[in-house]
Amino acid sequence: MNISTYAARTRGAIDLALRGPWRSIPDALRRADRDIREVSPFTPVLGAARSLLALATLLTILFTPNGQLFFRSVTYPDGVTCDRVLSAISLFCVWRGDAAGVAVAVAVVLLAAVISGYLPAVTAVPHWWVAWSFNMSSPIPDGGDQVSAVLTLLLVPILLMDRRRHHWQLDRGYPSRRPVAKVIAYTALALCAVQVCVIYFHAAVGKFAVEEWANGTVLWYWFQDPTFAPAEPLRTLMLGVVGSAAGGAVLAYGSLLTELLLAFALVAGPRYRAVMLVAGALFHLGIAVCFGLWSFSTTMLAALLLYLVRPSRPTAAEIVVPADEALSSFDERRPVPSP
Repeated sequence: MNISTYAARTRGAIDLALRGPWRSIPDALRRADRDIREVSPFTPVLGAARSLLALATLLTILFTPNGQLFFRSVTYPDGVTCDRVLSAISLFCVWRGDAAGVAVAVAVVLLAAVISGYLPAVTAVPHWWVAWSFNMSSPIPDGGDQVSAVLTLLLVPILLMDRRRHHWQLDRGYPSRRPVAKVIAYTALALCAVQVCVIYFHAAVGKFAVEEWANGTVLWYWFQDPTFAPAEPLRTLMLGVVGSAAGGAVLAYGSLLTELLLAFALVAGPRYRAVMLVAGALFHLGIAVCFGLWSFSTTMLAALLLYLVRPSRPTAAEIVVPADEALSSFDERRPVPSP
């Protein structure tokens, strides 16, 4: 074998080795460009996520005693925090004290409107206002309230572009929309996905330095906390599970593993995301049952929908053409009889 033949074969081997990974990048970009142009992000899944976010806040407001939700203290005599930046425009600071009932009534009406799904472009900003106001003004906001406030804000750009009468239907006119509207819509969804990925990654990694999480005993302490422990007989059952070294370790480390696997779903394929949607839903259902955090779990289920269910092309069964359009199309295709 002469030198030129050897060099040619070597170049061929290198090209073959690099061709796969480097060619996949432009292919992925072309698919993304095609999907942005043709696949509508205005889907019932987006609507379900919005309704779940609103339902979580509504459940908190309706089923938490007012004395606990807005408990009064020397620091906050009206039961709300109104000394922060922009607190003056908070719903619960506009009407507070004796007028607090007005704020609650306005919040309930707006959240019910969001849950119904009608006029998503109109209810987008009011939904964010309620979620942000509650997270800003409540003396005891939890993680679910913070997630809801952030996601409702990130959804405002896409929802302002939403032309649907209600969010339970697919926008069939999406392909004809202007490119700027399509880019804004997909950018908003991408930001939501990145935000949820960061939430799960931080939730897992942030626990690594906590001794109780590291040794697997953390849930044993939580199930003995009178604030979060479930009612009997579930409390006794769970204490028996986490009271053993194996049971406590499996549940503690399993929680960390689930959160990490959910974080990795940002760059995973559809099958992985489908599996993690089920795993994530069961994970948060377990949290709700064991610790009574139903509003938080509802919020995170909405986050999982935004994160794991990507827009896809509708199937033939999902493409419903109105009768008048179908007849019009049939008439246009029917041959004209000769005179």
